Amino acid sequence: PARSARLLRQYIVNETGSLQGSLPLGGVRSFVAIGGDARFVAHQIGKPSVSPELATVDPAELDKLVRRCGRYTAEELAKRHGLQFAEAETLNPALLVYQILLRKTQAEEMVVSQVSMRDGLLLELARDVTGEEDRVLLESVIHSATAIAQKYRIDLDHARNVAELAVRLFDELQADHGLGSRYRLLLRVAGLLHEVGAFVSNRAHHKHSYYLISNAEIFGLGPEEIAIIAQIARYHRRSVPKRSHPEYMALPRDTRVVVNKLAALLRMADALIRGHVRQAAGFRFERHGDELTVYLPGAADLLLEQRAVASKGDLFEDIYGIKVR
Repeated sequence: PARSARLLRQYIVNETGSLQGSLPLGGVRSFVAIGGDARFVAHQIGKPSVSPELATVDPAELDKLVRRCGRYTAEELAKRHGLQFAEAETLNPALLVYQILLRKTQAEEMVVSQVSMRDGLLLELARDVTGEEDRVLLESVIHSATAIAQKYRIDLDHARNVAELAVRLFDELQADHGLGSRYRLLLRVAGLLHEVGAFVSNRAHHKHSYYLISNAEIFGLGPEEIAIIAQIARYHRRSVPKRSHPEYMALPRDTRVVVNKLAALLRMADALIRGHVRQAAGFRFERHGDELTVYLPGAADLLLEQRAVASKGDLFEDIYGIKVR
């Protein structure tokens, strides 16, 4: 058991180390664990909390429990603690994960909740039915994307303003694109990350952005969603999507339609946040038929923005049939 524990610990350390780029654990102050393994820990060494649904675990006591359990095989753990073999088999790996992750954070204790993954799935199903958004999950996705943006040293102020203006355009044209709130989130993430490719090279940085995002892990997003974000960022400048682009054409037709709609919004937002205009908050839009008039009170010289819109507004006009003034 001791040798297996050492090998397992090294594997977990290596795997959790790869999280640092997208999820900086050093800034985490609260550590909450759920599931059967966590409830085992709470039963063994947990202390009551202000809520009957929560227990707290001291890190030093967790270290002792890890050492004690690490001496036994799964069969021995099952006999000693009255566990099913399937539960005992995962216990030591789970304890090591809790211990290693907890040490990487600033949390002073581990909080164990009595809720289960089943409870979470039922809540997610209820939200899908009602259309309610999980604000905590949205914030976690944005936090993860922001950490990646910081890793590649982009102009975060510019990225945030482009992302904010892009989602404002998304809301303004809701009736035209007909996309749901999940795509609004993907557009915001693409806005935050559209210039990460400049870390590799300013030349053709949109292509480098595509590669970096395609190979990134963003908390809360699946591979298909990350692929969409990468494509949106790839088309924030220069060429619009074309049949001669193999990665774009490899997407399902419905996904290509989504990429076109969202890339058009990102291109327009990036064109407008230029030169003297650095903040998204001052923009106001008025729709008149097939024209969208953009107002920016207090801005005198908008020549650079006008040129950028003329240069990058082609996809927007093609997709939405709207001319920006």
